[in-house]
Amino acid sequence: MALYDFITAVAATYERRLDSDGHRILATAPDTLDPLLPAGYIVRSGGGKGRATLTPWFAVLDPDETSTPQDGMYVVYIFSADLRQVTLLLGQGATRLSDDRGWSVARERLLSDASTLRGALGSAVDDLQDSFELGDRGKRALSYMAGGIVSKTYEVGALPDDSVLERDLARFMSLYVRARIERSNHAQLDPGSIVLPARPLVPSELAFAPKSDEDYLVSIRGVEAVARSRRHETIVRELGEILEARGHEAGTNVHPIDLEVLALERRWMIEVKVVRNGDARAAVREAIGQLFEYRYFLRRDQPVTLTAAFSEPVGDAYVQLLQELGIEAIWKSRPRWEGTPDARFNLLA
Repeated sequence: MALYDFITAVAATYERRLDSDGHRILATAPDTLDPLLPAGYIVRSGGGKGRATLTPWFAVLDPDETSTPQDGMYVVYIFSADLRQVTLLLGQGATRLSDDRGWSVARERLLSDASTLRGALGSAVDDLQDSFELGDRGKRALSYMAGGIVSKTYEVGALPDDSVLERDLARFMSLYVRARIERSNHAQLDPGSIVLPARPLVPSELAFAPKSDEDYLVSIRGVEAVARSRRHETIVRELGEILEARGHEAGTNVHPIDLEVLALERRWMIEVKVVRNGDARAAVREAIGQLFEYRYFLRRDQPVTLTAAFSEPVGDAYVQLLQELGIEAIWKSRPRWEGTPDARFNLLA
């Protein structure tokens, strides 16, 4: 279901009972949003537990940041209580903070951080709202409003077409990445300017210097297990499921290789990379180094097709570089996975 159709269907069918058609449609939010997102994000939705909420929502979460809208930063669509409006919001979770410190303290902290981050985003958000209304004065609705960094409200009866909705979503996803960077920068350079703790953007550096093949095999298992991020593992799982659905045999149990696939009597070694903050160069460099390293230590006596998988497109120049080095490439390109001709035909077809 397209985003326009999804929003209008929820607004038309949502009722304040948990067995309504609107609740069932909300549960299909991943089917609508996944094709519009880079790989590795997770989609959640909610209409209440135990009793229906006045303000249903569906959200996009970076699993390296949070797995729930109760905590951390995320992008969310929230319907107003009368279902006549839906607001696209870059927001902060309040539930856990409120449980720990009380609602009054949580609200002040959310407002403070939202203001700081809005200022850090500067002119990039000048045309966006810094506040919105949901028509509900309950604590959950008030926490959404307090934690809102920037937002854009649509009238459900006058929604723009899908091209505009998708462009706005892509913009908010970019702001999501930038806001996390700004939060981390402020926390380090101006302690106290950000009250809520920043999540680490990249794994910590780990010492690793094996003396032999055997030492390599022992050491790399521990290093890789710690260094992999939640978003990385989400992509590995998603890609593995796609490949198995196409009739290939995919395994994630050959550490430290992300995915090893048997397809059309060929063995494919796949290294998955998250393109962080748009830095395709870093992702490509890491993929090249790791694929050659793993082949040398783990598969030097076996024919294997090296393949790099990226959370988003890395550009034609880097794809050509990979092919020059004998490495195939695949990447998430909305709404599907794409790749070099060999990989596309043999893995993704």
